[in-house]
Amino acid sequence: MQPRLDMETLLICLRHAEQETPIWEPQADGVPREPDPPLSKKGCQQAEAVARTLHGTRPCQVFVSSAARSQQTGEIIASHLGVGVEVVPDLVEASMGFGPWAPGQRGDVLESWITGSDLNAQLPAGEAGLQVKARMERALGAIASQCQDAPGIVVGHVASLTVGIGSLCQNGPTLLGRPLEHATPFEFRHGHEGWHVEWPVPEVGSHD
Repeated sequence: MQPRLDMETLLICLRHAEQETPIWEPQADGVPREPDPPLSKKGCQQAEAVARTLHGTRPCQVFVSSAARSQQTGEIIASHLGVGVEVVPDLVEASMGFGPWAPGQRGDVLESWITGSDLNAQLPAGEAGLQVKARMERALGAIASQCQDAPGIVVGHVASLTVGIGSLCQNGPTLLGRPLEHATPFEFRHGHEGWHVEWPVPEVGSHD
């Protein structure tokens, strides 16, 4: 589902707040699974701070992925703003497999996705760029179609948001080297001229 071209839609997007350090634990069935860490204490404070920043926004809803760090961030924001939370599984972070990877291999694959130079690239047991692109375009289009009368807030993940938004705006190469910081909201709009994003500028001296 895609938003109407004759109406402007505003999505306020952000990467989830800081999480606890992921701990990889062996599974009883031997099948590796990506950890799902909750927010750290600092992350909870970040989510509270961004909720205060968004006071007065009057969104229709907060949209989150199936990951705990996204849901916790979204629930804190929604509680402050008095709106509901909807889980959108397609917003989940891009799966890069389980490693071990050669030096720089993960970054090379992600770069090829963001620039669109090789969307078939993938790491063992991970997603291909085409899969990430397709599900993020589907998710963001469906969310925008629900937000014709009021802004929507989207709490996503650094890699999947970058790939999806870069594809929709056709500006992926300009996003390289500009990773999303935790809990930093930015505007993502859709109107008669298509999609447009106000990508946040990283703070000087910050590290992601």
